[in-house]
Amino acid sequence: MLNVEIRPHKFFHEGKWKVSDFGIARFVEQATSLNTLKSCLTPPYAAPEQWELKRSTNSTDIYALGCIGYTLLIGSPPFIGPSIEDYRNRHLNEKPPTINNHNPVLVNLLSMMLRKNQEVRPSASRVKHILEKTVNTYINLSDRSGLNKLADAGARVAKREAEREVLIKQDQELIQTRRKIAVEAYSILGELIQNLHEGMLDVLPNAKSVDNILTLENAQLVVFMCSHGDFIPSNAFSKSGWDVVAGAIISVTQIQPQYIWSSNLWFMKPDPSSDYRWYEVSYMDLPGFGSECRHQHEPFAIDNIEDADYAASNFMHIYQIAWGPRPIDQVDSEDFYNRWEVLFANALNRRLTHPTRMPIPKNYFD
Repeated sequence: MLNVEIRPHKFFHEGKWKVSDFGIARFVEQATSLNTLKSCLTPPYAAPEQWELKRSTNSTDIYALGCIGYTLLIGSPPFIGPSIEDYRNRHLNEKPPTINNHNPVLVNLLSMMLRKNQEVRPSASRVKHILEKTVNTYINLSDRSGLNKLADAGARVAKREAEREVLIKQDQELIQTRRKIAVEAYSILGELIQNLHEGMLDVLPNAKSVDNILTLENAQLVVFMCSHGDFIPSNAFSKSGWDVVAGAIISVTQIQPQYIWSSNLWFMKPDPSSDYRWYEVSYMDLPGFGSECRHQHEPFAIDNIEDADYAASNFMHIYQIAWGPRPIDQVDSEDFYNRWEVLFANALNRRLTHPTRMPIPKNYFD
């Protein structure tokens, strides 16, 4: 936890009251590196880039001045703690509170000064110009209805821009979070597939394993994984309520007579109370549906996320789940290995065919 002073200091200098922050003075005296200075900030007035330990610029001072402006107008900074984490979250993710019954030009200016992205904050010269125009020329908006309406409209636009910026910031953070989860997910799946291949190669030394493809005579086991940086958007499975972050497809192909048995692998939370894990899910055609849409081989994997979402939901759809969702990692990895070892063995023996029952019973591979 940072040990910092959270109030700016006021002092009278050259006939004027001035505002200054001495809260970091002792840190500057003790600082021995740039990393030390990065931790020296005053939480109520620290810009988002400071919380993210990014390079500070003149725009960082503009943000702090905007926070001071809020304090002078409403009696408190725009973002209140009490904890350091509260300050950090609010500066990074929340829009500043609405200011009512004040000069709309000034309100608009403060909103621009508190933009999360430092690149779109007004420059110091622009701030100075607006403040001088507002304070020194004493524009009386009540005497000019056009300017009054224009200033009010500008303040409303600034408010909407602040709200949009917060939403964009939240979306960007969600994207980064899901990308990191996906990278970890594909790493876990890579280890699972490697263990599956190694176990099969122990008893099939004449098989070949290259790039997630294991081949021997009449059978081929293939795992298709997306790039480790790819992820599935949070709203992709909105019908079923699944929170799916990453996906892959696993299949066994029997060359003669040709038959393909495939499944989707989803890294997901089937419900909000569960943990992220890898699950196996296979699909089937809806019984009785038109023959023109039926698959030659079942169960099968789906390459269209919308179809997979509908199949897992309560909506009527051309596909439905034939198997799963069944966890395949952690304590359930041995069942996963056994299932695909049996399927590969059946393909080698030319016995891979349509299951005797659909949906597939849970004990089908026991």
